[in-house]
Amino acid sequence: MLQLAEIHLRRSEWEQTVQRCEDAAALNPLHEEQWNTLAAALRQLGRTAEEEEALRRALAVNPGSDSARNRLMQLRKQGKGEL
Repeated sequence: MLQLAEIHLRRSEWEQTVQRCEDAAALNPLHEEQWNTLAAALRQLGRTAEEEEALRRALAVNPGSDSARNRLMQLRKQGKGEL
């Protein structure tokens, strides 16, 4: 399912990306990349609060995730999120 999500992401099919990532998370919530992919699609849809939650989930799975931590820091600087 994550592979399908990544295909949708490359095609700028944001809603389909979100759906596939949510499907993948239902099967295995402990996969960091699905949370990062979900966050990227949510960012494109302007769903910042949900993007932040997806990034937090990525960090919960992998506290060393630089990509999730960096994006959360960007959100904080924009005043749209808290670390």
